[in-house]
Amino acid sequence: MKKLLLSFAAACVVTAASAAVADLTKVWEKPVENAYKADAKAWNAPVAVDAAGNVIATGAFTEDLTIAGSTFEATGTSAYVVKYDKTGAAAWAVAFTGAATITAIDTDADGNIYIAGTFADAVTFGTTSGTPIVKEGMKIDDAFTTKQNASFIAKYSSAGTLATVETFVPEVHAEPLEHQFDDPDTGGTPYWFSDGDIYFELKDLKVVDDQVYASATYTGLTKNNNIEFSAPYVVYAFFMYQDVAASSVFTLNASDLKVQQKVVTASYSGENASGVFDTSACWSVRFDVKENVVLAAFVASGEISLTDAKGSQAVNEESAPAFILAKVQNGEIITKNTIAATSSMTVADNSFANISFNGNKAIAVGRKFETETIEGSSDEKKHYNIFVANVSDDLALDFNKFEESAAGINYYTIASTAILPVGEVYINTLGYDTKGDFANTAKSFVFANDAFAPATTVADAVGVAAAGTYVAFSQIGETGAVFSLYNDSKATGIADIVADENAEAEYFNLQGVRVANPENGLYIVRRGNTVTKQLLRK
Repeated sequence: MKKLLLSFAAACVVTAASAAVADLTKVWEKPVENAYKADAKAWNAPVAVDAAGNVIATGAFTEDLTIAGSTFEATGTSAYVVKYDKTGAAAWAVAFTGAATITAIDTDADGNIYIAGTFADAVTFGTTSGTPIVKEGMKIDDAFTTKQNASFIAKYSSAGTLATVETFVPEVHAEPLEHQFDDPDTGGTPYWFSDGDIYFELKDLKVVDDQVYASATYTGLTKNNNIEFSAPYVVYAFFMYQDVAASSVFTLNASDLKVQQKVVTASYSGENASGVFDTSACWSVRFDVKENVVLAAFVASGEISLTDAKGSQAVNEESAPAFILAKVQNGEIITKNTIAATSSMTVADNSFANISFNGNKAIAVGRKFETETIEGSSDEKKHYNIFVANVSDDLALDFNKFEESAAGINYYTIASTAILPVGEVYINTLGYDTKGDFANTAKSFVFANDAFAPATTVADAVGVAAAGTYVAFSQIGETGAVFSLYNDSKATGIADIVADENAEAEYFNLQGVRVANPENGLYIVRRGNTVTKQLLRK
């Protein structure tokens, strides 16, 4: 569902009156204990929340786990899903037993839950009633891969009943595979690939007006419902095949979760010819949807084209990376822009973590790499910035940047982001030491009124979500996760703002879904830049 649409409209009014970070009041906090051993923490716990205060919490477990009255037997690093109501009562829980990692969650107006992630081996998707569904991941030479190269989307009812699971299992392209054992000394072009080189990784998931949207980065070839996600491959350095990543935004059928169409794809546009040396690829994609307009945000390098239903058009020809944005309506790109970025040895140093509409504009969150020449020296200082950027109508980015280092730990890898109900941006980061090793620490920040500050309400979250007046967090404890729900007092006060009676009213239900013909009931009403809660009686 479109959770953030109203939050931004409210921000236009509220932040002008106050520069303070939103005041959050704790509603409840619930731990999930003994999910794993203290020396084997799993730093992945995405959360979702709806405007009624229901929280969908997720996490990992490697030890047998009891939660919400259900006991789950661990197989490898499995995943769990638990639903809490607004009082903190656990309604139900299910497990994805096997090698599975949850990456994104959303809900629709009927309370159905959509969960995306990656998996390997064979995974059993649990249910509160009916029969679990078993899905198999990618295989190489008839053996399951050890890495989670395949993806899934599962749909649950509000009561935890499993409706369907759709998978995206990649394959190796036929042509390079045929030359896997060629001898380069005799003019052959060999193809060497390792577990993890071929993958399909879902990045983002949103349900808007009962239409399911998703985005993915991928290599190789993945087929779903007769639609192909085919990533390019090149002959690298004149002597061997190399796979390069592409990224797509696409739609799925809400009932069976099969792909309906690709909305826009960013990929290498050159020929699969000898002598290609660059790593032209698209490794980052996020999106948002408003009023049938899809806003897609990519990061890529090299010869890159965007492909929509009408065809392809070049958007980048430089070897250096670039931020590439596009608006797509009715299958056609209506606006696009390319913003140059600084080259880095690590592709993730330039990436998007979130992009969301803000009225007719939008806001983006991500990472931006920069270098600074040190005065009097040939050395350069490297900056691994986190950014929050306003996105203009012509898709230019107005970067606000910062980086945080403390005690030899750099906090610039973004674990999750959310727009709080009054417009502030919550950013959760993970810490890495100077060698690039994960330091088993998390640190949270808030961006408000053009300034970054350490978060004080929850200072070390790894997951965050916001809807209506509610904000949900997840933290990592010694042997499990801690989930919490907060209420935003400033968002509650939005109802007291005087509306512009001359502006046309737009009505939304409490899940943030636009209502064309509202009947009697409680609605969120937007007039111009003003948002109120209103009880409608006809």
